[in-house]
Amino acid sequence: MRTDPVNKVREITSGQGADVVIEAVGSPQTTEQAIQMAKKGGIVNIFGVADTKAFSQIEPFDICFRELTVVGTYAVTLDTFNRAAKLLASGRLGIDYLLTEELPLYEPEKGY
Repeated sequence: MRTDPVNKVREITSGQGADVVIEAVGSPQTTEQAIQMAKKGGIVNIFGVADTKAFSQIEPFDICFRELTVVGTYAVTLDTFNRAAKLLASGRLGIDYLLTEELPLYEPEKGY
């Protein structure tokens, strides 16, 4: 059984949505979900690198009505990547609930 990430965020925030959402996958679907996860007045940071031909379906009215701030970030160095990997590995971020399934490296298509 798969968990709907937007519903999960709404559930753990008592229906409010997240103050800040960082989209780090780089797919149109996760970009759309990130916008849906943000609370009114929230910030959405699009960090994941999408294919140059990828398009997301977003509702500009929704962004305006909910007063969202949407920012893009494209700045990664080997040092920052390694620091982020160490932070994730330390377990201090408490993200286990985001991981719903483990897939073998030889079957990446099952993740989409």
